[in-house]
Amino acid sequence: MTAFFMLSGYSLVISNGNKDYNKFDNIKTFYKKRFISIYPLYIIVGNIGVVLKIVMGKQIIMDNVLLIPVELFCFQSFYESLFSYAHNAGTWFISCLLFSYFLFPWFVNLLKNLSRSQLVFALFVVVLLLSYSPYVAERFHTARLYANPFFRLLEFVSGMMIAMINSEKQNSIEWLRRLRSPLAFSLSSLLLFVGITFLGYFHIYLNWLPIICFSIILIGAGYLIFPSSFNNKTVRYLSSISYAFFLGQTFVFVPWRYLLGRYNYTVNNMMLIVCSFIACMFFAVVLHELVENRISSWLKPKLIKSN
Repeated sequence: MTAFFMLSGYSLVISNGNKDYNKFDNIKTFYKKRFISIYPLYIIVGNIGVVLKIVMGKQIIMDNVLLIPVELFCFQSFYESLFSYAHNAGTWFISCLLFSYFLFPWFVNLLKNLSRSQLVFALFVVVLLLSYSPYVAERFHTARLYANPFFRLLEFVSGMMIAMINSEKQNSIEWLRRLRSPLAFSLSSLLLFVGITFLGYFHIYLNWLPIICFSIILIGAGYLIFPSSFNNKTVRYLSSISYAFFLGQTFVFVPWRYLLGRYNYTVNNMMLIVCSFIACMFFAVVLHELVENRISSWLKPKLIKSN
């Protein structure tokens, strides 16, 4: 998930970082686009997930009624103890992501005023804080940081800073610039291998690996050249259904665990993974074609003015 939040911040700067967010109209347009792409499908799938759990006897109706404001405003990640209640276990990341999206325009305006050296220093501080914080949580037995919106925001912002650092004009030698991507990948792979090989039994010592390794990969991605096959229709379609694919787990993991437990049926783990993947793909296509596309086509003309 660290990689996901960093990549989200990185890609948003690439696609939306050149907008002038001192203009409120640009902020409104940004919010409306994020709302259309995330919120409708989240609400529909979330409500179906709650109904499924109530039917299976895993939820109390009144509790879900009381949690409606939390779910509607996506505050579930701010209540750590609710992580596994209702459908929060599957949608906490949406709560964190929307919080990051909400602050994105202000961070763009702030980071644009920093020089490249200041961005590098700020990135170093953020990465250091993200690497250090899990030790504090482990040492003093505090609440888990996994779904903490503040620390996920820092990951998101670190991705933004790397995108801005990469966008700065550089006068390095051409062949050295082209080597940056493979060198970054090799270095991060080496760090992962050393960390997992020698520290694998001490999980607390591995908390720094994701943030540092993916920072290196993103820094090297500034001159990464993708093959033309990455732009074909299949890849683009799989990318478009990725959000629906994630939410599709609502219809897979909970019902399957319920049925397997009810009938004491055991299945090979690999077979379970394969069947779950196929089921998620099926629900992703259905949700994307019948819900996501249609709602998006209906909402965009109403909420976003064409230029």
